[in-house]
Amino acid sequence: MPLFKWGKSSFGQSLATLVNEPATTSNTGWTSWFQKQPAPTTTTTASADAIGQNTLASTSTSVKTLDVGPVSITRGTVDASALAQSSDGSTTYASAVTSALYPQGDVMLEQATNKNGSGADASGDWAYASSTTSFMSIDIQGIDFTPRLIQKTTDATVTTKPASFSGNLATFNVDMSASGDNTYADAQVSALTVEDRYSSATTTTVTSAQSYSLLDYFHSLF
Repeated sequence: MPLFKWGKSSFGQSLATLVNEPATTSNTGWTSWFQKQPAPTTTTTASADAIGQNTLASTSTSVKTLDVGPVSITRGTVDASALAQSSDGSTTYASAVTSALYPQGDVMLEQATNKNGSGADASGDWAYASSTTSFMSIDIQGIDFTPRLIQKTTDATVTTKPASFSGNLATFNVDMSASGDNTYADAQVSALTVEDRYSSATTTTVTSAQSYSLLDYFHSLF
């Protein structure tokens, strides 16, 4: 019992200080620490679309989920970019969107950068868009406080034309893993090109690792 009381008053309160909110426990006291919680799940999406004579759409996703008993940590980077160029007078358009969702997270850090630009020169019109989201989500079992999301978003305008290219291309890259006793990792990818008109790439990933109760964790130590 003294060990558990120390955990409640020291570890729990220290974490609560980090998020600036008092730590609480359920009406059943330490029972909440010994119950299995829903497995933390992280979902990411990257989407890029380019319309024009020459088009490029690309997505890249890197996600790592690690379960270490009472704590589950997920970190990663999601990137999307689109480029369209036309020398025949046709419309150019580019769009890139990235996002990450972690509904079970207790403490979440997220930094997003979005860039957009368009223009025209002697060789024709161009449009460019990119989006990058880097994140970390921490789920701690048995600690009850309002989830905290620390988020920073930067928007920038691109005024310099990217390097010229020819053709219609859609690419994607996925690097993901989930480590723990019970894990799940899934990726859905689509890529489409239409000659002289369109490129599209979309990637959605889901990773999850089961956060065992502290009782299971302590049993594993002895």
